[in-house]
Amino acid sequence: MSSEPSAVKHIKQKHRLIQKALQLLSQASEDASSPEARPDFQVLRERLLQLKDMLRREHYATRNGIVSLLIAHRCPAMQPVLDRLRREHNQGVLLVRALIDALEVCESTGMRHGSSFDAAIKSCREIHHGRIQVEQSYVLPVAMDYLSKADWLAIDLSLSVRSYSGE
Repeated sequence: MSSEPSAVKHIKQKHRLIQKALQLLSQASEDASSPEARPDFQVLRERLLQLKDMLRREHYATRNGIVSLLIAHRCPAMQPVLDRLRREHNQGVLLVRALIDALEVCESTGMRHGSSFDAAIKSCREIHHGRIQVEQSYVLPVAMDYLSKADWLAIDLSLSVRSYSGE
């Protein structure tokens, strides 16, 4: 396929948004962990909930949706890679949930979050960054080689319906 399908552009845009959300979360955490700063739990919570929502939408659009199904069908050798990405995504989602819980504990007890919170954010960033790199450098190029024009139209339709419905 000579040009990049719009679904690939859409997926890459979602990846950029997730990376930006992770960067903003890291920055908010760094700002809050300075000794002279008073933690802004609301900002941290908003960043975490935004990330959680983005990951949910991306997961349903790609890993559990038509993209994974079509790639696995057209190129069965990709199934182990898709399974690995699904596991990494789920691990990242669990980390985000754990961060939300830890933040609630910090806020309710008046404790400052510390290095373990920052380490969990770093781990979350690394998991999602690695997964996104594999998707963009390996999975999407394979998909572009194996999926037909009709497949990409179906994916476009699926992504636009999900986008329209708020998923």
